[in-house]
Amino acid sequence: MKKLFTVLLVLFSTTLISAQSFKIGVGGGLTTLTAPESITKDISEGGLGFGVGYHIGAKARFSLPVIPLAFFCEINYAPLKGEEDLDYKNIYGQNTTTHFETESSLLSIGVGAQYSIIPGPISPYASAEVIYNSMADMKIKYSGKSGSTNINEEITVSEKFNRTGLGIGAGVFISVLPAIDIDFSVKYKIVNVAGKEDDEDTMSLVNINATVFFGL
Repeated sequence: MKKLFTVLLVLFSTTLISAQSFKIGVGGGLTTLTAPESITKDISEGGLGFGVGYHIGAKARFSLPVIPLAFFCEINYAPLKGEEDLDYKNIYGQNTTTHFETESSLLSIGVGAQYSIIPGPISPYASAEVIYNSMADMKIKYSGKSGSTNINEEITVSEKFNRTGLGIGAGVFISVLPAIDIDFSVKYKIVNVAGKEDDEDTMSLVNINATVFFGL
């Protein structure tokens, strides 16, 4: 009986290991900052003009066939930019235009789980994750003319900071070929759940993402 149990355990372990699914994918999509207003408003309204932009990323996914649960690690990089021309009268009473550009970037590394609602070749899922976020310096560049003097300046309005956040989402995982899968997802993320300062506003965003996976 002991030998039979050992044989069955070995067979089960071998089958389980061979059935494990580890996939690595690359992709990208759109990042829309939703809060706070100090970065989402237009530059003319006192914000930084960070609205909808693109992001690129990579994702690793590990799943077992025994349970409808997959674990993942995802990295996304989103450059953040704003741009606007403002017209006004200078100190000489002349009409002039100043060109403003704002820039920063957000690097996010998330670790979480996906629960398959309907397992199969087309599998909708819900997900949750913990995210480490690194926001680069937020800068404003402006150029124009004051009288006969050309102006070209840059100021830093916020220095680089790191925060821990949370994300929830939904998506669909589609098996196209035995070694190729496509993952479409929409996620809502709060960037600075932990580690933020007392007077720091909550930063949130929405990601729309597509990833192409390759099985290993």
